[in-house]
Amino acid sequence: MPKYHESAELAPRDVVARAIAHELELVRRPDAAVYLDLTHLDAERVRKRFPMIYSTCMQYNIDIAAELVPIRPRALRHGRCAYRSVRADVAPRTLRRRRVACTGVHGANRLASNSLLEGLVYGARAAQNMREQLHSANKHGAVASAAAGNHGQSAETEKFIKKVQSLMWQHVGVVRDGKALQQVVPALRAMQSQAPQAGDRRSHEAVNIVEAGLLIARSALAREESRGAHYAWTTL
Repeated sequence: MPKYHESAELAPRDVVARAIAHELELVRRPDAAVYLDLTHLDAERVRKRFPMIYSTCMQYNIDIAAELVPIRPRALRHGRCAYRSVRADVAPRTLRRRRVACTGVHGANRLASNSLLEGLVYGARAAQNMREQLHSANKHGAVASAAAGNHGQSAETEKFIKKVQSLMWQHVGVVRDGKALQQVVPALRAMQSQAPQAGDRRSHEAVNIVEAGLLIARSALAREESRGAHYAWTTL
């Protein structure tokens, strides 16, 4: 990391993510990874300080206190920064679009753990708003029952979701390119008509995933300058 930023691994998360992505591109292998080294720290302190991370990694036979930890950029980083495209109101109804809502309480690149603000305040408001809407729908008899017996479509639903995720990771990832985004937007629009129509929860999630992806891609295409975690390599 020192060759990418003077703060090395303590650089802003978007800088670290781009550095990781660049190193992975240099290797050009599907199983490539960079490594986090905690071995210089007291092992017992690491286990006590990060108990969940430690136990999770141990499930994959990785002892973070004694071994190098393979890491890659997380897609989640895109949704947690304030360049998100769907502006939330106070209620906030748009927070139901999961992590694409922009509440305006963070800057272009929020600090670690500051998402608790949105989780506690706006999460509670979103839940209250949904309860009120559900109560209103029940009152007017407008609630549709979920479809049953659609087990045959579950595999197709998962296949569809993986296709959207792969497309987003490849072309709307850590570094965005204008020409690639021009191709992704119509591709996602076409996939909207191919979304599962079953009525179960996972099918609804699939519809939301492709819609959220389209919103992110369109917003990235509209913003030609780099800002926060949105890094535009080339513009149109």
